[in-house]
Amino acid sequence: MTSTNEETAPAAAPVELDHVGRLLRLAYRQLGKQIDDLTEQRDRIREQLEARIGDAPGATVDGEPAISFTWSKPAMAIDSKALAKDHPQIYAQYLKPKKASRPFKLVGED
Repeated sequence: MTSTNEETAPAAAPVELDHVGRLLRLAYRQLGKQIDDLTEQRDRIREQLEARIGDAPGATVDGEPAISFTWSKPAMAIDSKALAKDHPQIYAQYLKPKKASRPFKLVGED
């Protein structure tokens, strides 16, 4: 019985990819590169739009709202490192367990 639960013991050795698995890995890597390239292009276009909007709260096209560009409210955050250092007992009371993750990462070059 195979389980996807994070409590399952890891396999003893990595699985050797067959021909289809190798092709899928290559396609995954190529798509990642395309996504990176498209994200870079999108970011450059966004910068140009932001420059055109300037300090205005947004932009319109033919009088209709097209882009919203307003400031969010400032937020406050707890400095957990300082809290843990200055008040370790209080910090410990509010810690809660976090599920283990299983990152998917391509390694090596093709």
